Amino acid sequence: MISPFLLIYSLYKSEFSKDKIIQIVKCLVLTICLVIIISNLFEFSLGTYSNVTIKANFFDWFNPNSTNVYTDLASKGFFQYGNQTSAILIMFLPFMIYNVLKKFNFMNYFSLICNVFALILLCTKVAVIGVAIAFIYSLFVFAFIHIIQKKKLNFKTCIPILIVLILYGALLPKNPMFNRINESSNVIAEFDKEHQPSLPKVPDSEVKISVEDMIQYIESTYNSKKVPKQFLLENYPYKYDPEFWYNFLQQDISFTMDYRYTEYSMIKRIVEVNNNPMDKLFGITNTRLQNVFNIERDFVVQYYALGIVGLLLVFAPYFAILIVFAYKTLKEKFKNLTIVNSLACITIVFLFGTSYMSGNLLNSLSFTIYFTICFYLIRR
Repeated sequence: MISPFLLIYSLYKSEFSKDKIIQIVKCLVLTICLVIIISNLFEFSLGTYSNVTIKANFFDWFNPNSTNVYTDLASKGFFQYGNQTSAILIMFLPFMIYNVLKKFNFMNYFSLICNVFALILLCTKVAVIGVAIAFIYSLFVFAFIHIIQKKKLNFKTCIPILIVLILYGALLPKNPMFNRINESSNVIAEFDKEHQPSLPKVPDSEVKISVEDMIQYIESTYNSKKVPKQFLLENYPYKYDPEFWYNFLQQDISFTMDYRYTEYSMIKRIVEVNNNPMDKLFGITNTRLQNVFNIERDFVVQYYALGIVGLLLVFAPYFAILIVFAYKTLKEKFKNLTIVNSLACITIVFLFGTSYMSGNLLNSLSFTIYFTICFYLIRR
């Protein structure tokens, strides 16, 4: 947990300039992106959602007769987690935009195009939607800093960025990510149309229900409510707590088919049953939480695993750096702001929101080690 802060301190004490760090970032981005792009085009990439080799490359997106779905097409190269890879590339995208706006040349523009294309190929919500968000706030920061520093804006420098945005917009409707979203909507619509009438009638809440009736209801309902069998049999067995699963399955299918909500509900129930006031302060431990299931929602998973005390120990230093930066900015009346530290600050806030929505970021060293670079750039 202290490794990211040690790295921030080490970078702060180093002699690296912000331009040197951004050049290192560019090399890192090119390495990750080229692995994803080349492995996709030659069809030996691992699938973002399937973790097996993809069945077709990018060009299959435009084949109207293709039967491939998002699990067959979304690719992550050889990286372990699609969401973490997406978050790392989104984190560095604003600085690739900055490079092009600062100095337009082949390598800077090639790095930006590769960054955007790799994110499109990943096909996660973090990657695809994150591209649009990163471009919006990057261009806003570029304009804002020029205005407060009373520098003349040269709109010609934005033309290469606009070309990339046009290409991104053209590819967006073809992205398999939407296939995944539509699939979820179709499942809900199909359930409402076909399965709802045949479900066992839920007894009135005032009527006492036997354990046998609860188990029967669970066994006859969980499949139609799209709850994975693993949750009921392995992670939190329904025979140990039929009341929980009985109540859970009475919720709308939009909740029961949401894995993140199911994970959160299971852990929340364990804390309720444990009924130990110390769990709020110190958590139920990460080992016990992972034995049930990892909650794919940062801040929430740390709260249940480490408690309020652990949550503060893990995240207080991050927020302290942001607060100090905000205080200095107000004190100096925005004179300390540059394009780089402004981009770094907004990117950090954006990634905190992303980590809450997608999870598996802030508890992973493979992400937080790169995340520290943004905190270093704030101070430069």
